[in-house]
Amino acid sequence: MNRRNSSAAGSSIFAELLRLSLPLTLIAILISQLPSACANPYQTQTRMIIESPPSSSGDMQSTRFATAMNESQLPQLMVHGNQLEDASGKQVILRGVSLFDWNLTQNPFPYLAQSWNVRLVRIPIDPGKWAEQSEMNLTSVDMEVSMANEYGIYAIIDWHAIGNITNPNATGDTPRLRANLTQTEAFWATIAQHFSGRTGILYEIYNEPARITWSQWQPYAQKIVNLIRKYDNNTTLLVSGVSWSFDLSAIPNQPVSGSNIAYVVHPYPNRCHYSDACWNSNFGNITRLSPLFATEWGYYTEDQSICDTAATFGWNWPGYGTRLVTYMASRNMSWTAWAWAPNSCPSLLLSSNMYQPSQYGQFVQTTLLGHSPGPNSMQTTPYQSSTQIPPPLQSPANSNLLTSLALVTAIIIALGTLLVYLRRLTQPKLLDHRRES
Repeated sequence: MNRRNSSAAGSSIFAELLRLSLPLTLIAILISQLPSACANPYQTQTRMIIESPPSSSGDMQSTRFATAMNESQLPQLMVHGNQLEDASGKQVILRGVSLFDWNLTQNPFPYLAQSWNVRLVRIPIDPGKWAEQSEMNLTSVDMEVSMANEYGIYAIIDWHAIGNITNPNATGDTPRLRANLTQTEAFWATIAQHFSGRTGILYEIYNEPARITWSQWQPYAQKIVNLIRKYDNNTTLLVSGVSWSFDLSAIPNQPVSGSNIAYVVHPYPNRCHYSDACWNSNFGNITRLSPLFATEWGYYTEDQSICDTAATFGWNWPGYGTRLVTYMASRNMSWTAWAWAPNSCPSLLLSSNMYQPSQYGQFVQTTLLGHSPGPNSMQTTPYQSSTQIPPPLQSPANSNLLTSLALVTAIIIALGTLLVYLRRLTQPKLLDHRRES
C-alpha cells in the first residue's frame, strides 16, 4: 500500500509540475522577446561625437559623425570621375583596418573609432564558412555592419575568394577560399537584396583573382556587377585587379562598365618592394581614371608570429610602410590595413584580449591618428586612448531568453520541492484515514 501511495503521489507531483512548466515557459519566452521588439538589440548606449580629419588636399572633408546613428545617416558615397564623393560633392578618402573574420567575439568598433581614428573597416567573408550557415552568417554580417556604422565607420563587405573563378578547384589556394561564378552570384544576390538602401557600405566583389588574366577576369567581374545592380543601384562596387589583386594595368583598355565603380589593389612588400615606378605601372596610374582602394596591405615585424606566408608577403624592407602610406596619400587612395587579429598574416595585433598592437600595428595606428608623413598627411589631434576593453558581443534577445528559461527552471524546481514537502506532510494523515476505513 505504501509503495502504491508513494508512486501515485510521485505521478501526481510530476503531472502538476508538467502543467505548471508549459505556461511558465511560454510566458518567459514572450517576456524575453519584448526588449528586442521595442529596440534595436545591437544599439549601444555610448554617445560621443567623432570628428573626421580636417579637410586637406586628398583628405576627407571635415564631417562630424554622431555615434549610435543608424546606417542611413552615413553619407551616400558615389564615384565621379576619379574621385569618391559624398552627396554634397566633397571628396571622400577613407582609411582603416581589415578584420580577419566576421564572427567577432568582442565589439571593437568604439575602440577603433576613438583610439585608432578608423573610418573604414573591411569584413572578409570566406566562401567556405558562408556556405556552412549562410542565414546565420548574414545575421552576423548585418550586426557588424550596423555596429560599425553606429560609430561613423563605413564597412566593406568582402567576398574573400581567392583564385581562378573559372576553375577554382584546379588552383592551389585554400579550399575554403575558393568560389566559382555560381557561388559568387548566389552570395551577392543575397547580400545585395538584404543591404539595398543602406548607405554605410561598399561591396568588394571578389577578393583576389589569381592565375587568370584581366581579359579573362573582366567578363566575370562584369557579370557580378550586373547581377548586383539588379537589386542594389547605389552601393559603391570595388573590383579587384588580377595577380592576387595587384595588377590593374589592363583596366584602362578594358574597364568594367557601370556607375559607382572603383578598383582594388593589394600592394604587399613582396611586389615591387618600394619602387614608385613599379607601383605606377601596376596600379598607380589607374587613379587618373578611377578611385582606388588598397583593401589589404601590411608587412611583418619581428614581434609578430611568423606564419608560412612571411616570405611571400615580405618584411618591412627599409622604409616600405612609410613610403607606401605616402604614395597612397599622393594618389588619394583609400585603404584598410591587414589585419585586425593576432592570428593573421601579417597582424596588427599581438593580443586580441588587450588589443595590444604589434610594431606594424603601432605604425598603422599612428598613421590613422594623423601622423602619417608626406603630402596629404592627416593633421588631426589624436584621440585619447581608451584602456577599457570592449565587452563581448551578444544578442540581447538570446541573453534574455536564456535568463528567462533559467528563471522558469528555478521556479519549477522550487514548486516541485514545495509540493513534495506538502505531500509528505499530508501523507501520514491520508494513510491513517485509509486504515480507519
